[in-house]
Amino acid sequence: MTDRTFSDAQIRAAFIARSEGSPSPDLADRIGAATRRTRQLQRLVVLPGGVGIQPERLLWAAAISATSLALVGGLLFAGRQPDEQTSVVPPASPSQPVASPSTPLADPSTSPLPSPSDAPSPPAEPTSRPPASPAVDPGFRPDTAVVTLTGDLRVRSKPGTGSDSAKLEPLLRAGVRLLVIEAAVDADGYAWYHVLPFEPGYPSGWVAAGSRDGEAWVGADQTPCPATPVDRAELGSLGIYGGLACFGDREIQVTGLITCSLADVDFTVTGPSWLSIDSTCELDGEEGLLPYPFNPDGFALTYPTQGRFKLTGHFADPQSSLCHWAVDPPAQDPAEIVAGCRSDFVVTKMEPQG
Repeated sequence: MTDRTFSDAQIRAAFIARSEGSPSPDLADRIGAATRRTRQLQRLVVLPGGVGIQPERLLWAAAISATSLALVGGLLFAGRQPDEQTSVVPPASPSQPVASPSTPLADPSTSPLPSPSDAPSPPAEPTSRPPASPAVDPGFRPDTAVVTLTGDLRVRSKPGTGSDSAKLEPLLRAGVRLLVIEAAVDADGYAWYHVLPFEPGYPSGWVAAGSRDGEAWVGADQTPCPATPVDRAELGSLGIYGGLACFGDREIQVTGLITCSLADVDFTVTGPSWLSIDSTCELDGEEGLLPYPFNPDGFALTYPTQGRFKLTGHFADPQSSLCHWAVDPPAQDPAEIVAGCRSDFVVTKMEPQG
Protein backbone atom coordinates (compact mmCIF):
# COMPACT_ATOMS: atom_id res chain seq x y z
CA MET A 1 0.00 0.00 0.00
CA THR A 2 1.44 3.43 -0.99
CA ASP A 3 1.93 5.74 2.02
CA ARG A 4 0.29 9.08 1.72
CA THR A 5 -0.67 12.00 3.88
CA PHE A 6 -4.26 13.07 4.62
CA SER A 7 -5.78 16.42 4.07
CA ASP A 8 -8.04 18.19 6.57
CA ALA A 9 -11.05 17.33 4.41
CA GLN A 10 -10.20 13.61 4.52
CA ILE A 11 -9.85 13.65 8.31
CA ARG A 12 -13.18 15.44 8.70
CA ALA A 13 -14.74 12.93 6.31
CA ALA A 14 -13.45 10.09 8.50
CA PHE A 15 -15.07 11.58 11.61
CA ILE A 16 -18.35 12.14 9.78
CA ALA A 17 -18.35 8.58 8.47
CA ARG A 18 -17.65 7.30 11.99
CA SER A 19 -20.56 9.26 13.49
CA GLU A 20 -22.92 8.02 10.75
CA GLY A 21 -21.84 4.40 11.29
CA SER A 22 -20.68 3.87 7.66
CA PRO A 23 -16.89 4.22 7.44
CA SER A 24 -15.12 3.65 4.12
CA PRO A 25 -14.06 -0.03 3.75
CA ASP A 26 -10.37 0.78 3.33
CA LEU A 27 -10.26 3.78 5.65
CA ALA A 28 -9.06 1.78 8.70
CA ASP A 29 -6.19 0.21 6.64
CA ARG A 30 -5.19 3.58 5.24
CA ILE A 31 -5.18 5.29 8.63
CA GLY A 32 -3.40 2.32 10.24
CA ALA A 33 -0.66 2.41 7.62
CA ALA A 34 -0.21 6.11 8.12
CA THR A 35 -0.05 5.56 11.88
CA ARG A 36 2.65 2.88 11.50
CA ARG A 37 4.63 5.20 9.25
CA THR A 38 4.32 7.98 11.82
CA ARG A 39 5.68 5.67 14.60
CA GLN A 40 8.75 4.91 12.43
CA LEU A 41 9.78 8.58 12.33
CA GLN A 42 12.09 10.10 14.91
CA ARG A 43 10.57 10.83 18.34
CA LEU A 44 8.31 13.84 18.47
CA VAL A 45 10.31 15.57 21.16
CA VAL A 46 12.66 18.51 21.38
CA LEU A 47 15.91 17.64 23.11
CA PRO A 48 17.74 20.33 24.98
CA GLY A 49 20.12 21.95 22.49
CA GLY A 50 18.91 19.58 19.75
CA VAL A 51 16.84 19.90 16.62
CA GLY A 52 13.08 20.57 16.94
CA ILE A 53 10.49 18.65 14.89
CA GLN A 54 8.49 20.75 12.48
CA PRO A 55 5.22 21.79 14.11
CA GLU A 56 3.18 20.82 11.05
CA ARG A 57 4.33 17.17 11.26
CA LEU A 58 3.59 17.07 15.01
CA LEU A 59 0.02 18.26 14.45
CA TRP A 60 -0.59 15.85 11.55
CA ALA A 61 0.67 12.85 13.59
CA ALA A 62 -1.51 13.72 16.56
CA ALA A 63 -4.57 14.09 14.37
CA ILE A 64 -3.97 10.80 12.54
CA SER A 65 -3.41 8.88 15.83
CA ALA A 66 -6.60 10.26 17.36
CA THR A 67 -8.61 9.39 14.26
CA SER A 68 -7.25 5.84 14.21
CA LEU A 69 -8.01 5.20 17.87
CA ALA A 70 -11.51 6.65 17.57
CA LEU A 71 -12.37 4.58 14.49
CA VAL A 72 -10.99 1.27 15.75
CA GLY A 73 -12.58 1.73 19.19
CA GLY A 74 -15.90 2.59 17.59
CA LEU A 75 -15.85 -0.52 15.42
CA LEU A 76 -15.11 -2.73 18.45
CA PHE A 77 -17.81 -1.04 20.55
CA ALA A 78 -20.39 -1.44 17.78
CA GLY A 79 -19.94 -5.21 17.85
CA ARG A 80 -20.64 -5.67 21.62
CA GLN A 81 -23.94 -7.00 23.08
CA PRO A 82 -26.03 -4.84 25.45
CA ASP A 83 -25.35 -7.13 28.42
CA GLU A 84 -21.58 -6.66 27.94
CA GLN A 85 -21.69 -2.89 28.21
CA THR A 86 -21.33 -2.83 31.98
CA SER A 87 -18.93 0.10 32.15
CA VAL A 88 -20.71 2.44 29.73
CA VAL A 89 -22.93 5.10 31.31
CA PRO A 90 -25.67 6.20 28.86
CA PRO A 91 -26.21 9.94 28.43
CA ALA A 92 -28.98 11.39 30.54
CA SER A 93 -32.34 12.15 28.96
CA PRO A 94 -33.06 15.92 28.71
CA SER A 95 -36.14 15.39 30.89
CA GLN A 96 -34.23 13.44 33.55
CA PRO A 97 -31.41 15.46 35.19
CA VAL A 98 -28.39 13.48 36.32
CA ALA A 99 -27.73 13.55 40.05
CA SER A 100 -24.43 14.97 41.14
CA PRO A 101 -21.89 12.24 42.06
CA SER A 102 -21.43 13.96 45.42
CA THR A 103 -25.15 13.58 46.26
CA PRO A 104 -25.63 10.46 48.47
CA LEU A 105 -28.22 7.93 47.38
CA ALA A 106 -31.25 7.46 49.63
CA ASP A 107 -30.94 4.72 52.21
CA PRO A 108 -33.80 2.20 51.67
CA SER A 109 -34.14 1.81 55.44
CA THR A 110 -35.05 5.49 55.77
CA SER A 111 -37.37 5.61 52.78
CA PRO A 112 -40.78 7.23 53.53
CA LEU A 113 -42.54 4.31 51.84
CA PRO A 114 -44.14 1.87 54.34
CA SER A 115 -42.41 -1.44 55.00
CA PRO A 116 -44.21 -4.68 54.05
CA SER A 117 -44.98 -5.34 57.72
CA ASP A 118 -46.85 -1.98 58.05
CA ALA A 119 -48.47 -2.12 54.74
CA PRO A 120 -52.30 -2.42 54.75
CA SER A 121 -53.92 -5.84 54.54
CA PRO A 122 -56.55 -4.92 51.94
CA PRO A 123 -58.90 -3.44 52.65
CA ALA A 124 -58.85 -2.96 56.42
CA GLU A 125 -55.29 -2.75 57.65
CA PRO A 126 -54.36 0.68 59.06
CA THR A 127 -51.03 2.15 57.93
CA SER A 128 -48.71 4.44 59.82
CA ARG A 129 -48.97 7.71 57.79
CA PRO A 130 -51.37 9.99 59.72
CA PRO A 131 -53.50 12.69 58.08
CA ALA A 132 -54.68 15.72 60.00
CA SER A 133 -57.74 13.98 61.48
CA PRO A 134 -59.62 10.67 61.14
CA ALA A 135 -61.71 10.43 57.98
CA VAL A 136 -64.20 8.07 59.67
CA ASP A 137 -65.40 8.41 63.27
CA PRO A 138 -68.98 7.22 63.85
CA GLY A 139 -68.98 8.49 67.44
CA PHE A 140 -69.97 5.18 69.05
CA ARG A 141 -70.56 5.31 72.80
CA PRO A 142 -69.56 2.61 75.30
CA ASP A 143 -72.03 -0.32 75.59
CA THR A 144 -72.91 0.06 71.89
CA ALA A 145 -73.12 -3.02 69.65
CA VAL A 146 -71.44 -2.62 66.26
CA VAL A 147 -70.67 -4.92 63.34
CA THR A 148 -67.71 -5.23 60.96
CA LEU A 149 -68.50 -4.02 57.45
CA THR A 150 -65.41 -5.46 55.76
CA GLY A 151 -63.36 -8.62 55.96
CA ASP A 152 -59.82 -8.95 57.33
CA LEU A 153 -60.25 -6.17 59.88
CA ARG A 154 -57.19 -5.96 62.12
CA VAL A 155 -57.44 -5.96 65.92
CA ARG A 156 -54.55 -4.35 67.85
CA SER A 157 -53.51 -4.41 71.47
CA LYS A 158 -53.42 -0.59 71.64
CA PRO A 159 -54.88 2.25 69.57
CA GLY A 160 -52.41 3.22 66.84
CA THR A 161 -50.08 1.60 64.33
CA GLY A 162 -46.81 1.93 66.27
CA SER A 163 -44.51 -0.94 67.18
CA ASP A 164 -45.94 -1.03 70.73
CA SER A 165 -49.39 -1.89 69.31
CA ALA A 166 -49.33 -5.63 68.68
CA LYS A 167 -51.24 -7.11 65.73
CA LEU A 168 -53.68 -9.71 67.04
CA GLU A 169 -54.96 -12.78 65.22
CA PRO A 170 -57.20 -13.89 63.66
CA LEU A 171 -58.46 -11.02 61.54
CA LEU A 172 -62.15 -10.24 61.87
CA ARG A 173 -64.37 -11.36 59.02
CA ALA A 174 -67.26 -9.23 57.76
CA GLY A 175 -70.41 -9.40 59.90
CA VAL A 176 -68.77 -9.98 63.31
CA ARG A 177 -70.67 -8.26 66.12
CA LEU A 178 -68.61 -6.26 68.62
CA LEU A 179 -69.33 -4.45 71.87
CA VAL A 180 -67.73 -1.00 72.19
CA ILE A 181 -66.41 -0.59 75.75
CA GLU A 182 -64.53 2.74 75.58
CA ALA A 183 -64.88 6.07 73.80
CA ALA A 184 -62.96 6.58 70.55
CA VAL A 185 -59.24 7.38 70.64
CA ASP A 186 -57.61 9.25 67.74
CA ALA A 187 -54.19 7.85 66.86
CA ASP A 188 -52.12 7.82 63.65
CA GLY A 189 -54.99 9.25 61.63
CA TYR A 190 -57.65 6.73 62.66
CA ALA A 191 -60.51 6.63 65.17
CA TRP A 192 -59.91 3.53 67.32
CA TYR A 193 -62.52 1.67 69.40
CA HIS A 194 -61.92 -0.83 72.18
CA VAL A 195 -64.19 -3.78 71.45
CA LEU A 196 -65.20 -7.23 72.70
CA PRO A 197 -66.32 -9.77 70.07
CA PHE A 198 -69.66 -11.51 70.55
CA GLU A 199 -68.27 -14.67 68.94
CA PRO A 200 -65.60 -16.88 70.54
CA GLY A 201 -62.29 -17.33 68.75
CA TYR A 202 -61.74 -13.65 67.92
CA PRO A 203 -59.46 -11.36 69.96
CA SER A 204 -60.61 -8.37 71.95
CA GLY A 205 -58.73 -5.12 71.46
CA TRP A 206 -58.74 -1.98 69.34
CA VAL A 207 -60.07 -1.62 65.79
CA ALA A 208 -60.02 1.35 63.41
CA ALA A 209 -63.46 2.65 62.45
CA GLY A 210 -62.58 3.30 58.81
CA SER A 211 -59.96 4.12 56.21
CA ARG A 212 -58.35 7.48 55.47
CA ASP A 213 -60.32 7.56 52.21
CA GLY A 214 -63.65 7.62 54.07
CA GLU A 215 -64.53 3.91 53.82
CA ALA A 216 -66.31 2.73 56.99
CA TRP A 217 -64.98 -0.54 58.39
CA VAL A 218 -67.35 -0.70 61.40
CA GLY A 219 -71.03 0.23 61.52
CA ALA A 220 -73.97 0.16 63.92
CA ASP A 221 -75.43 -3.27 64.68
CA GLN A 222 -78.97 -3.60 63.32
CA THR A 223 -80.07 -6.52 65.53
CA PRO A 224 -83.56 -5.61 66.86
CA CYS A 225 -84.14 -5.43 70.60
CA PRO A 226 -87.17 -7.31 72.02
CA ALA A 227 -89.89 -5.73 74.12
CA THR A 228 -90.11 -6.59 77.81
CA PRO A 229 -90.82 -8.88 79.45
CA VAL A 230 -88.55 -11.15 77.45
CA ASP A 231 -88.18 -14.91 77.56
CA ARG A 232 -85.10 -17.06 77.46
CA ALA A 233 -85.10 -17.47 73.68
CA GLU A 234 -85.42 -13.74 73.04
CA LEU A 235 -82.65 -12.84 75.45
CA GLY A 236 -80.42 -15.61 74.14
CA SER A 237 -80.82 -14.38 70.55
CA LEU A 238 -79.16 -11.09 71.53
CA GLY A 239 -75.86 -12.78 72.28
CA ILE A 240 -73.52 -12.49 75.24
CA TYR A 241 -73.40 -8.67 75.21
CA GLY A 242 -76.73 -8.04 73.48
CA GLY A 243 -78.71 -7.45 76.69
CA LEU A 244 -76.33 -4.71 77.79
CA ALA A 245 -76.37 -3.12 74.31
CA CYS A 246 -80.17 -3.20 74.12
CA PHE A 247 -81.21 -2.24 77.64
CA GLY A 248 -78.21 -0.62 79.34
CA ASP A 249 -78.96 -0.19 83.05
CA ARG A 250 -82.74 -0.07 82.47
CA GLU A 251 -84.81 -2.44 84.61
CA ILE A 252 -86.39 -5.30 82.65
CA GLN A 253 -88.26 -8.55 83.34
CA VAL A 254 -87.29 -12.02 82.16
CA THR A 255 -89.56 -15.06 82.52
CA GLY A 256 -88.61 -18.70 82.40
CA LEU A 257 -87.95 -21.95 84.24
CA ILE A 258 -85.36 -21.38 86.95
CA THR A 259 -83.30 -24.22 88.44
CA CYS A 260 -80.78 -23.43 91.21
CA SER A 261 -78.56 -25.55 93.46
CA LEU A 262 -75.79 -25.02 96.01
CA ALA A 263 -72.26 -25.11 94.64
CA ASP A 264 -68.73 -24.01 95.47
CA VAL A 265 -68.17 -21.41 92.77
CA ASP A 266 -64.73 -19.99 91.98
CA PHE A 267 -64.81 -16.96 89.73
CA THR A 268 -61.84 -15.51 87.88
CA VAL A 269 -63.29 -12.07 88.61
CA THR A 270 -64.44 -10.74 91.98
CA GLY A 271 -65.43 -7.48 93.65
CA PRO A 272 -69.22 -6.86 93.65
CA SER A 273 -71.40 -8.35 96.39
CA TRP A 274 -73.52 -10.22 93.83
CA LEU A 275 -70.45 -12.29 92.92
CA SER A 276 -70.19 -13.64 96.47
CA ILE A 277 -72.58 -16.54 95.98
CA ASP A 278 -72.44 -20.28 96.56
CA SER A 279 -74.97 -21.43 94.01
CA THR A 280 -75.45 -21.96 90.32
CA CYS A 281 -78.65 -21.38 88.38
CA GLU A 282 -80.03 -22.15 84.96
CA LEU A 283 -82.72 -20.41 82.94
CA ASP A 284 -84.67 -22.85 80.77
CA GLY A 285 -81.78 -25.28 81.01
CA GLU A 286 -79.17 -22.70 79.90
CA GLU A 287 -76.51 -22.51 82.60
CA GLY A 288 -74.68 -19.25 83.08
CA LEU A 289 -77.06 -16.96 81.24
CA LEU A 290 -78.48 -15.44 84.45
CA PRO A 291 -76.24 -16.62 87.27
CA TYR A 292 -76.15 -13.54 89.53
CA PRO A 293 -77.13 -13.12 92.31
CA PHE A 294 -80.42 -15.00 92.93
CA ASN A 295 -80.56 -13.74 96.48
CA PRO A 296 -82.81 -10.70 95.95
CA ASP A 297 -84.37 -8.74 98.73
CA GLY A 298 -87.76 -10.00 99.95
CA PHE A 299 -87.37 -13.53 98.61
CA ALA A 300 -86.02 -16.48 100.59
CA LEU A 301 -84.32 -18.67 97.98
CA THR A 302 -84.00 -22.29 99.05
CA TYR A 303 -81.85 -24.96 97.42
CA PRO A 304 -82.45 -26.81 95.33
CA THR A 305 -85.07 -24.61 93.69
CA GLN A 306 -86.94 -25.20 90.47
CA GLY A 307 -89.93 -23.33 89.13
CA ARG A 308 -91.19 -20.77 86.71
CA PHE A 309 -90.34 -17.23 87.75
CA LYS A 310 -90.46 -13.69 86.50
CA LEU A 311 -87.12 -12.10 87.27
CA THR A 312 -86.65 -8.36 87.58
CA GLY A 313 -83.16 -6.99 87.20
CA HIS A 314 -80.74 -4.93 85.13
CA PHE A 315 -77.44 -4.95 83.28
CA ALA A 316 -74.66 -2.39 83.88
CA ASP A 317 -74.85 -2.71 87.67
CA PRO A 318 -73.04 0.15 89.48
CA GLN A 319 -70.82 -2.33 91.34
CA SER A 320 -69.36 -3.51 88.02
CA SER A 321 -66.62 -0.90 88.40
CA LEU A 322 -65.30 -2.94 91.35
CA CYS A 323 -64.62 -6.02 89.25
CA HIS A 324 -61.00 -7.14 89.10
CA TRP A 325 -58.95 -10.23 88.24
CA ALA A 326 -58.93 -12.78 91.09
CA VAL A 327 -56.61 -15.57 89.90
CA ASP A 328 -53.03 -15.91 88.74
CA PRO A 329 -51.70 -13.85 85.83
CA PRO A 330 -52.00 -13.19 83.02
CA ALA A 331 -54.97 -10.99 83.74
CA GLN A 332 -57.42 -9.52 81.26
CA ASP A 333 -57.36 -5.86 80.38
CA PRO A 334 -59.07 -3.99 83.29
CA ALA A 335 -61.53 -2.25 80.93
CA GLU A 336 -62.50 -5.61 79.46
CA ILE A 337 -63.05 -7.10 82.95
CA VAL A 338 -65.38 -4.24 83.91
CA ALA A 339 -67.23 -4.54 80.58
CA GLY A 340 -67.76 -8.24 81.23
CA CYS A 341 -69.33 -7.47 84.60
CA ARG A 342 -71.55 -4.81 83.05
CA SER A 343 -72.96 -7.47 80.72
CA ASP A 344 -74.14 -9.62 83.68
CA PHE A 345 -77.86 -9.54 84.51
CA VAL A 346 -78.21 -8.78 88.22
CA VAL A 347 -81.51 -10.02 89.66
CA THR A 348 -83.24 -7.75 92.18
CA LYS A 349 -86.65 -9.46 92.42
CA MET A 350 -88.11 -12.95 91.86
CA GLU A 351 -91.85 -13.69 91.45
CA PRO A 352 -93.21 -17.24 91.16
CA GLN A 353 -95.40 -17.79 88.11
CA GLY A 354 -97.76 -20.60 89.26
